[in-house]
Amino acid sequence: MLIFPAIDVKDGACVRLLRGDYATAHKVAENILDTARAFEAAGARWVHMVDLDGAKDSHPVNQESILSVARETGLSVEVGGGIRDLTTVEAYLQNGVRRVILGSAALKDPAFTKEALQRYGEKIAIGIDARGGKVATEGWLETSEVDFLTFAKQMEALGAKTLIFTDISRDGTLSGPNLSQLDALNRAVSCRVVASGGVSSLADLAALKALGLYGAICGKALYTGAVPLKEAIESIEEASDDATCPENLSVRPLFSKRRADPRNHPGGLHRPGAHARVYEPRILKKDARDRLYMVLVALAAGAVEQRRHFRPRAEGPLDLRGLRRRHAACNSRADGRGVPYGFAQLLL
Repeated sequence: MLIFPAIDVKDGACVRLLRGDYATAHKVAENILDTARAFEAAGARWVHMVDLDGAKDSHPVNQESILSVARETGLSVEVGGGIRDLTTVEAYLQNGVRRVILGSAALKDPAFTKEALQRYGEKIAIGIDARGGKVATEGWLETSEVDFLTFAKQMEALGAKTLIFTDISRDGTLSGPNLSQLDALNRAVSCRVVASGGVSSLADLAALKALGLYGAICGKALYTGAVPLKEAIESIEEASDDATCPENLSVRPLFSKRRADPRNHPGGLHRPGAHARVYEPRILKKDARDRLYMVLVALAAGAVEQRRHFRPRAEGPLDLRGLRRRHAACNSRADGRGVPYGFAQLLL
């Protein structure tokens, strides 16, 4: 599970709010860039940034402060707040931001959201901020009648891959995350889910990790010292060894840039002279056995690619009939857990 340290920007300063109330804003750090560098020094790979003025005014206000972090650090930056059109999305992504978060616009302008998702894919995340289970917008100043689970499923249907969920009643309170709502969300959709709001301790992070979430955002807990970032990364993030996350999957040298699921191409990896095909595993949070399977697929694909370079061309194609017989034998196991055909292929 990834840890996302948070920087909320208001009037050019790094601040925190209590339950999203702008009247409670108080400065927690003197310099935004220095704060980001401190997070990076502690081992963070990502930083979650919100333009609070932009969220309220419906257009970017602190854009330059946010872009300075993208330019001046090695952190992957995700940003939300005031993003209402493709021009703003492009401005952020073209200037070093890794991921853009759509919140109010996702609820109020599904056509724009769909176009952004189609054009930029995983570079777009959907922010779901809920008050009493209903989606809030416009910097949390307005609350709709849309249920957060209904909205999540709508966003998944549009193509969203990452959802960032905040229970507003927990935000800034250090009272612990809303585990029940997060678990319900994680079970309702196949998207990667990032938790936000209420984290107060390493135990909270461990509880979120146990739900199988993709990530957790930490704000006030970091600034008060309740959660030491370096220790959180070492105990929660690195210990998870989540090789199925796109950010962590690193078997690059063995793969070509052509991408396809080898299960759809029987014999494809074994044809003499065939191009290597990469199976990029989809994150399946709910089943540890599926996770292990996906990691093994990636490793086996690399091994097959290495074998291809040393196999004499005169050898010819594999005996696919024999392969099918072995596959059938695998599927006849008493426990009913057979091996998918493409995976049996890779293991040869």
